[in-house]
Amino acid sequence: MRKSLMQSNFYKVFIVSASFVLFTLKINAQVTGKVFRDFNADGIHTTTAPDPIETGLKDVTVNAYDAGGGLYTATTAADGKYTIAGGTGPYRVEFVLLPYYFASNGSASNTTVQFVAAGGVADLGVNYPGDYCQINPLIITPQYTSGNPLGSGNAASAKGMIATAYNTTGIISPNQIATTSQIGATWGVAYQKNTNKLYTTAFLKRHVGLGVLGLGGIYQINNVNSATPSVNNFIDVTTLGINVGTIPNNTDRGLSDEKADPSTDSEAFVKVGKVGIGDIDLSDDGKTLYFVNLFDKKIYAIFINDPAQTPTLANVTSFTIPNPNCSNAEFVPFGLKYYQGKLYVGVTCSAQTSGSYADLNATVFELNLSSNTFNNVLSFPLTYTKGRTDDGVTIFDDKWNPWEDT
Repeated sequence: MRKSLMQSNFYKVFIVSASFVLFTLKINAQVTGKVFRDFNADGIHTTTAPDPIETGLKDVTVNAYDAGGGLYTATTAADGKYTIAGGTGPYRVEFVLLPYYFASNGSASNTTVQFVAAGGVADLGVNYPGDYCQINPLIITPQYTSGNPLGSGNAASAKGMIATAYNTTGIISPNQIATTSQIGATWGVAYQKNTNKLYTTAFLKRHVGLGVLGLGGIYQINNVNSATPSVNNFIDVTTLGINVGTIPNNTDRGLSDEKADPSTDSEAFVKVGKVGIGDIDLSDDGKTLYFVNLFDKKIYAIFINDPAQTPTLANVTSFTIPNPNCSNAEFVPFGLKYYQGKLYVGVTCSAQTSGSYADLNATVFELNLSSNTFNNVLSFPLTYTKGRTDDGVTIFDDKWNPWEDT
């Protein structure tokens, strides 16, 4: 009886021990790791502030080949992590990079092909060059001054484009990189990295005059981070056969040469957002300039090359922005962003004719530049409460309102 019990216990211990050995071998046969967004391409995975947190990258295929040639595959999860089980190590691990990403090398990252032992770890940092900027970049934005910038008064000498360092604190005194007389009212801003040139486009803004190139103007600002930037009149897109609508000249709009003088500018009140150019952006290679035409509701692609050359009609391509089911087909396209070979454009249903809050809506279209097709990637109503504005006399509606011309 005693012997039988001892034998039984022995078998139980043996079975448990054998199971533990098999389990250990299985764990050792795994390959684990992560793929992370290495924003500064230093090969180090930054996970704590104040530096940007480098998040994981999902949907990266990871292939592991064992000593016998067997293939084992995994795909990274939302946090960038993956696990591959099976086979007999060592392994050759290959990462299949997503388009537009490049591998970085450092203490926490290696190449897209790595050799690891069973139970080893293979991490990879990847960088999308379009995400990169220096530690303390310039923040550049248009500045608006009422009046006629092409006249002989003080409206012409005001700052038209300003810049300040990203880490500036306290009271900011931004640098002037262009005067209003050089560019007039602008909105869109795009930077060509290789040549240190900034492109900005004319924009119709009430009370603020346009530059010498008018509604279709594209201006080039050279050496924007120097003490003495210079401005060129790059091109008026109307000379390329692009119709951006019309507006009377600054004087006929009633704009004074003096910035302190008031103006009604009723013509601009009606046409803002309906004529001229909206947002702009450059392709990653800096060779193609994209802009939204507010008048014909199209996106235009102009090949300008890098370094830039004066484009011709043959360098122009256009894409008609679809109506996102707006009432009376009243929609205003404006925002534009180039990202990884695609363009994203923001469109607003203005509800001008219906006057109904229910008809206000916002949409983001993705334009696939390979197939020239639009895809609705985001759409939401504009009926939510957005906060109030108090001018000391009247509290305005705390929601978006349908467009009005009066």
